[in-house]
Amino acid sequence: MLLVLVASGACAGVAKSEGWAGGVVVDDILYTGSMDGTLLAVEIDSGQPLWEFSSLQGEDRERAFYGDPVVVGDVVYAAAYNGFLYAISNTDGSKMWEIQVGPGAEHLVGGPGYSDGVLVVGSSDGSVYAFDSESGTELWNFPTDSMVWTTPLVSDGVVYFGSMDKYVYAVSLSEGQELWKTLVGGAVIAPPAKSDNRLFVGAFDGVFYSLDASTGQELWRFEDAGGWYWARALVTETAVYAPSLDGRIYALSLGLGELLWQGPENPDGPIIGSPAAVKNVLVFASEGGTLWTASLADGTKQRQCEIDEKLKTNVVATDDSIFLGAWDHTVRAFEMNQFGVLNTRWVYKTDREMSENPVNDVSSC
Repeated sequence: MLLVLVASGACAGVAKSEGWAGGVVVDDILYTGSMDGTLLAVEIDSGQPLWEFSSLQGEDRERAFYGDPVVVGDVVYAAAYNGFLYAISNTDGSKMWEIQVGPGAEHLVGGPGYSDGVLVVGSSDGSVYAFDSESGTELWNFPTDSMVWTTPLVSDGVVYFGSMDKYVYAVSLSEGQELWKTLVGGAVIAPPAKSDNRLFVGAFDGVFYSLDASTGQELWRFEDAGGWYWARALVTETAVYAPSLDGRIYALSLGLGELLWQGPENPDGPIIGSPAAVKNVLVFASEGGTLWTASLADGTKQRQCEIDEKLKTNVVATDDSIFLGAWDHTVRAFEMNQFGVLNTRWVYKTDREMSENPVNDVSSC
C-alpha cells in the first residue's frame, strides 16, 4: 500500500490514498483487500472466489483496505480507510460487527495486529486502540503525538509500532501501558519485524534500525540507503532484508547490521511492499511494474516478470506460489518452478462479478 506524502518532510501532509493491501494465506485460502474497498477470500490453487465483502460506510474515496487482514478461526478482521474495524464471517463473508475506531473515525492505514483475543490498530488520529476480538469492545487506547500508519506487531504480550512523531513504541497488550519509546531520526511508517529479542524497522530519515525489544536501546543502524523505508523488512535466521524507496533491497547481518549485499541494479522505481522468500529466492515488486527474483545468498538477479501495471503491494508467498495485487484492479497468482521461473497461474479482477472470476491466464513471464 502507499499513501502519497506531500512535500519532502516526513509528515508535511497527506494527499490522495493509493495502493493495495498485501494479504495473508491461511489453509490454502488467500485473504486480501483492495483500494476499491473489496475484501475477498479466494482458493490459492484455482483462484475461485469463496466470498467478497464490500459493504463499507462512507464516501467512495474512503472505501479502501490498505492493511493486511487478520484471520482467527472463523473470523476475518480488517481495518478500513474509512476509520472502521470490521469482523467478517469466514464462512460466507457476511459482516459480524463493525466498530468506529476513535471518536472521529480517522483514516486507518495499517492493518490490525492480534494476540490472545485482542485486536490492536493504529489510527491517523495519533492513537493505537485495542479491542476485544469477540465483541469489538474497546479495551484501551494509547496516544502518540502524530499519525500512526504502522501495522502493530504483537509479540510476547507486547505491542510494537511506530508513529510519525519519530518514535518507536512498546506498550503492554493487556493494559496499553508504555514500556519504552525510542526516538529515531524520522517518521516511522514501516511495520517493525522481530527476531528473538531484536526489533528491526526503517524510518523516513533513510536509516534502518535494530533495537533491543525489551528496552528499546539501539543495537545498530544502517545509514547507507538512498531512500526512506516504507515496508516491513523480511527477517530470516541469518539476515534481514530491508526494502527501500531508493529501489534497492539491502541484506544486513542480524548481529551487527553489516551490509551483506545490495541490489539488484536499477529496478524500475521504489520498493513499496515487503519482500518474501520462496525456495531460497527473494521475491519483491517495484512500483514500475516488475516482479523480481534474486538470490537470498548474494542478491544476484535471477528473473524478472513484467506486469506492466504499478505494483505497490506486499508480496505474499507460500512454498511455491506468489500473490500480489496490481494497479489494474487485479490480484495475481504466480507459480515458481525449480529453476526460479515465474508462471502466471490465475488473475482475479476485483472490478468484475464473482461469477466472472478468475481469469485463467497461465503463461510464463
